[in-house]
Amino acid sequence: MPQHRRKVPFSGKAKKQQMQLKKNKQDRTLLMSTSSVSNAYDMVSMNYQPSKGQRGRGDSNRYALKFYRETDEEMKIKMEEALHSLNPIPEKEMEVDPSDYFPADLTFPKRPPWDFNMTPVQLDCQEQRYFKNYVDSIQSSEHWKDVSYFELNLETWRQLWRVLEMCDVLLLIVDIRYAVSIHYTICHLPRMATIAAYSTSKLDLQVFNSSSVQL
Repeated sequence: MPQHRRKVPFSGKAKKQQMQLKKNKQDRTLLMSTSSVSNAYDMVSMNYQPSKGQRGRGDSNRYALKFYRETDEEMKIKMEEALHSLNPIPEKEMEVDPSDYFPADLTFPKRPPWDFNMTPVQLDCQEQRYFKNYVDSIQSSEHWKDVSYFELNLETWRQLWRVLEMCDVLLLIVDIRYAVSIHYTICHLPRMATIAAYSTSKLDLQVFNSSSVQL
């Protein structure tokens, strides 16, 4: 016969401490989680939720943002560059050619052709394969060393695809400091009957030439 242990008296204070520890463990959110990908680049997930072993409630990390992690060497170089002084330049030199920063062959992912006869599995496999090829092509291109952060979670792009397919008017909000990006975005929008409008933000940070302002 197994020897059962005698229950030890449990005070109210100890019980409250136990409940608090349990609550803290449940509420703990892992903001960043790293994983290694097959291409030898480290990937970081933002707002990653630790698994609690629950089933039937969906994947809480399905829409977690994912980006490539910069190496220690890259971070060191950027920290050193951040210490350099900013030297004012003439206004004329501030003008840029969009093609210098947004090459024509560097686009954002577009949803592959599909129809309602496809099964969910077929559709998922097609989009997974397309997105993998898209990321691989960027990594193997000459632009890779100059590419900034971009979303690596296919689910995020799927949300954009659905919005573009359903919307009649697409409103783009553009940071006035990087207004040239609107040219890139509009040029690579899927060819569909969508009217694109844009609005600029952070106008208070932009210095305007009084002669160029028209009322």
